Amino acid sequence: MFTLLTTDIIWQAIWFLALLIAFFAFKETDDRKLLIYLAACSLVWSLHFWIIWLFAAAGINLFDVFKNLAWLKWKRNNYWIIFFIVSYLFIWVATYLYTWALYSFLPTITSILWTIWVLCFTGITMRIFLIVTLVIWFIYNFIWWSYAGMTSDIILIWATIYGILKLKKSNNTPPKVI
Repeated sequence: MFTLLTTDIIWQAIWFLALLIAFFAFKETDDRKLLIYLAACSLVWSLHFWIIWLFAAAGINLFDVFKNLAWLKWKRNNYWIIFFIVSYLFIWVATYLYTWALYSFLPTITSILWTIWVLCFTGITMRIFLIVTLVIWFIYNFIWWSYAGMTSDIILIWATIYGILKLKKSNNTPPKVI
């Protein structure tokens, strides 16, 4: 039987694994590799959030696995963006009706914005917008007083900035696509 301490150690280990995968994702300069890392990361984050009963974040991260892998094949398809946005709103409504926590909309906002930004941008521009989603996640984690989440967000913002600088230095930045 699990004790509270065992559960705490498990969710912290899962959080650390997700952070490690995300760190490598956000400093990645190749957009395809970024999406693959993010799919793996979202799967681990989903498990993490499920263990600590944050169901909106868990559901959205689980759905993010599919979205990130789908973008590898259908990145510029407007029908998919509509599908993902409607799906995220459905996930939020379903979890809101279960938890009655209005602030659970924040993970939904980040996923909708990230969906649009991945569809419309590449390279440095996409990563700059990624920082905006990390700030929104920081706010969500602050509301929950999740020190692990806030620490992750700060580390990932710095990793993203590192990735941007690396892209800029390599002069390998793809043009903006709108």
